[in-house]
Parts: sequence; structure tokens; C-alpha cells
Amino acid sequence: MYRVILKQKRIDVGQSRQRLVTGLDVLGQAAVEIAKLEEEIQVMAPELAITKKTLAETMIVLSKEKAEAEIEQNLVAKDSALAQEQENEAADMKQLAETELAKATPLLEGATQVLKELNKGDLYSLATMRVPTATVITVMELSCHMFGHKPTKQNLGQAPNDTGGYFDLGKKMLLKDPTKFLEGMIKYDKENISEKCVKNVRAIIDKPEFSLEDVKKANSAMEGICKWAMAMMKYYDLLKIVNPMREKVAEMNAKLIIVRKDLAEKMAKLRAVEEKMAVLEATYQEKVETEARLQSKIDDCNKKLERAGKIISGLEGEKQRWQDTV
Repeated sequence: MYRVILKQKRIDVGQSRQRLVTGLDVLGQAAVEIAKLEEEIQVMAPELAITKKTLAETMIVLSKEKAEAEIEQNLVAKDSALAQEQENEAADMKQLAETELAKATPLLEGATQVLKELNKGDLYSLATMRVPTATVITVMELSCHMFGHKPTKQNLGQAPNDTGGYFDLGKKMLLKDPTKFLEGMIKYDKENISEKCVKNVRAIIDKPEFSLEDVKKANSAMEGICKWAMAMMKYYDLLKIVNPMREKVAEMNAKLIIVRKDLAEKMAKLRAVEEKMAVLEATYQEKVETEARLQSKIDDCNKKLERAGKIISGLEGEKQRWQDTV
């Protein structure tokens, strides 16, 4: 029984002693950890101060850059809106011009179709005519005006009733090659009809006695020539409306090129500012994260110090008793 009790007591005393030794070890380790924490705080505190200073400086620069970027953004937005407005206005004007000009499409198509269906034989018959009628002379005069041919003294008196010499001129300049004459009408430069030509032609077709029916009776080919000439006159009238629009569109497009160029320069400047801001914001964010990390570590260390201090302070009296008991 004595040996059993002795053995049990040795176990109990050993366990009690071990608990005290462990407690003393913990207190010793706590002291070491406290020293490490204090050392860490001493290292991190200056770094945190530098980080905060850098953050403040970066924030000042960033605020300045943001103000500049905002100015550039406002300028770009204003110029972009102006450019878009001018583009829309030019597009509307161009559309209006095309709409007006489209009115001539049926006329031109009709004139071209008439020319394609025109019988060259009728043109040859005109070329061989010796005594032209007044209607034939009138149509030849109209044709000469359309192609800018002027009679000379050599043309006068070459045919009966041809006092102006237009029939003789038309035979020599136009009717001698009907194919070329037709091709000239089909490919006629309708965009650049002279006012003198228009004046002379209208002086003919606006006469009360001028009649397409009479022209057709005289020669079917001449009816096609007259219809073609009348279509050219209507196209000229439309150009009077359309050409100022075209000029206005060209002027607006020229101004728009300048506006777009200026806008491109401002957008390039804005991109440079935004890129710089992106770098600054990335740096700023990095510093913010560094500050938060350092502050978190310092706060954690301070909490550990506080808890360790309380433990050590509370067990300071027990420490000596534990040592004596051990």
C-alpha cells in the first residue's frame, strides 16, 4: 500500500510540477514574443509614417491631375458634340441635295432611253437634206448651242432658209458622224452646262411656236434631241438648287476636318492625362493597401502586447511561487 501510494504521489507531484514548468515556459516565451512584437512595431512605425506621407503627396498630385483631366474631358465633350452636330448638319444637307437631284433621275433616264432608241437613219437623212425646213434649222441651232458650236461666215448661206448658218454647221460638226453625235449626247457633261448655252437653248424651246409635235412630224430623231435638250435644261435648274447645297456641304466638311483634327489633339492629350492618372491611382491604391497592411499588423501587435501584458502582469506574483514550488 505504501508503494502504491508513493507511486501515485510521485505521479501527482510530477504532473503538478510539469504544469508549473509549462506555465513558467509560457511566461518566458511570452516575454520573448513581447520583445519581438515591440521590435516589429519599432520597424513598422517609421515605414507607416513614410507611407502616409507618400499617400498625402500622391493625393495632392492626383487631385491636380483629376482637375486637369476634368477640364480636358469637358473640352473634348464640347468639341465632340460640336463635331457631331456639324456632321449631322452636313449629312442632312447632303441628303437634301441628293433628294433634290433625284428628281432629275426619271428625266435623265427617259432622255437616255430616247437617245438609245433613236434611229440613226433619221440622223443620216438629216445630213443629206438639201432644203431644210424651219423646224429642222431650229433643232440644229438648238443642238449647236448644246455643244457650244458657233457658226462662221463660211456656214452662212450654205442652205436655203438657214440664215444663221446653224444647219450647215450642224451637218459638219454633228451629223457627219451620227454615232459620235449620239455618244456625245449620252455622255454629255450635264454638271457643267454654261449659262450662255442655257440662255440660247431656252430662247428656242420657250418660244410659243416651238412644239415637240411639229418636231416629231419633221423627223423622229429630232424629237429625241429636243427631249434630251429639255431634260438637260431641267437638270440645270435642279443644279441651281443643289450646287449651293453641295458647296455648303463641302465648306462644312472642310471646317469639320479642322474640328476633328483639333478634337484628335485634345483627345490625345486627354489620353495622356488619363494614363498618367491611371499610374498615379495604381500607385495610390498600392500605398493605401500597404498602409492598411502595416496598420493592421501594428494594431495586431498592440493587441497581442496588451493581452500578453495583462497575462504577465496578472501572473507576476504567481511566477515566483511557481518557481519555488517547482
